[in-house]
Amino acid sequence: MLFLCITAELAESAVVTLAWNPNSESDLAGYALSYGTTSGQLTTTIDVGNTTIYAFAIPDPTKVYYIAIRAYDTSGLFSPFSNEVATTPVVPALTVTNLAASLPSPQLPGATITFSATATGGTAPYQYKWWVANGTTSTLGRDWSTSNTFAWTPSTASPNYLITVWARNASSTIDNFDNPAAKLSLSFVIGSATAAATVSSVSPNSGAVGGGTSVTITGTKFASGATVTFGGTAATNVVVASSTSITARTPAHAAGAVNVTVTNSGTQGGTLTNGYTYMASAPVLTSLSPSLAAVGAPVTIAGTNFGATRGTSTVTFNGVQAVPSSWSASSLVVPVPAGATSGAVVVTVGGVASNALAFTVNAPPTLAAIANQTSVRSTTVSLQLAATDPNGTALTYSANGLPPGLSVNSATGLISGRLSKRTRTYTVTATVSDGSLSSSRTFTWTVTVR
Repeated sequence: MLFLCITAELAESAVVTLAWNPNSESDLAGYALSYGTTSGQLTTTIDVGNTTIYAFAIPDPTKVYYIAIRAYDTSGLFSPFSNEVATTPVVPALTVTNLAASLPSPQLPGATITFSATATGGTAPYQYKWWVANGTTSTLGRDWSTSNTFAWTPSTASPNYLITVWARNASSTIDNFDNPAAKLSLSFVIGSATAAATVSSVSPNSGAVGGGTSVTITGTKFASGATVTFGGTAATNVVVASSTSITARTPAHAAGAVNVTVTNSGTQGGTLTNGYTYMASAPVLTSLSPSLAAVGAPVTIAGTNFGATRGTSTVTFNGVQAVPSSWSASSLVVPVPAGATSGAVVVTVGGVASNALAFTVNAPPTLAAIANQTSVRSTTVSLQLAATDPNGTALTYSANGLPPGLSVNSATGLISGRLSKRTRTYTVTATVSDGSLSSSRTFTWTVTVR
């Protein structure tokens, strides 16, 4: 009987050394090691040769593996399995993998910032302890608890704050982190209450006098709780997305350019002079030229109140946005966009939509299928071409390769005439056109003796 044991197990290298008593049969050829993750179900086998010691590399150190040995002889016959031995799974060390803040750095004194820690490995539920350092001293922020969050409301400014979290396993009672990986720090700046914001741009930079336009304000040193005014009137729905970006909704105001001001709590505001323009009137469309065109063709839109530059203004063809090639206060040139269908053309400036003008997207005419023709030479023949146009545009017809003696009426599409005496097969291409788009059909016309 074979007896198997584990003589050494190296967790970090995921290797166990196996040893067993030798088989005494004279025709012994070697040993086979079998293993699996369920006792009695050894699904994988390794031929380890004629040895009684083997270093087994554990496939996944976090799992338990059951192992047994069989001897085999020169005839390929196997002995029964030895006793099973089991590996000891490796539990990964507790590690704090992430430390995040609910608000971006910097913030002003009085702001409440919540820090969240993420940990893996070890034994849950983890315990956390929080520290706050300011570059000079370190104070306890929160003692050990199973909560992975810590809310902090600083009262003084400092560029050197360091928030540190310790973590320990569920059963641990040591007043320290479990290992060097169970500790993580995050730098955070609490700025001076005298630091003023700056405003560099507003997008879009124009809108209706009635307000309600959603804008994004870009600048620096924006802090939680900042307020925004347009020409001295407070904006609504103000959200400080970061220290460099604010979103807001414009208030109502008289027409004209106004200053945009962002003010942090207790500071002088930062202002962008004439940063936003209230439009006195909605844009007005007076004409489209042409009012029928194919996709990709340029269309000139005439009107008023378009603004000197495009900015964030838009042009749509029945709801499909186009990309203008030129823009002025009274005239736009816009190619018909791919995917456009017949319908309304609308120009929107500063969130205010114009009146709509009807536009037709030109579609190609359709020429009906033409059967191959066979006619006797020196006879009078006729063939009527049939076509339709989805836009109702007048059509013209042409044909190339007709047998001698025949011609096509460009207005009616009738092919007629007296065939010559020559006999042969002609390849004819008939075409119908609306003046810009066309459709063709090819057929054969065979002239015979009789």
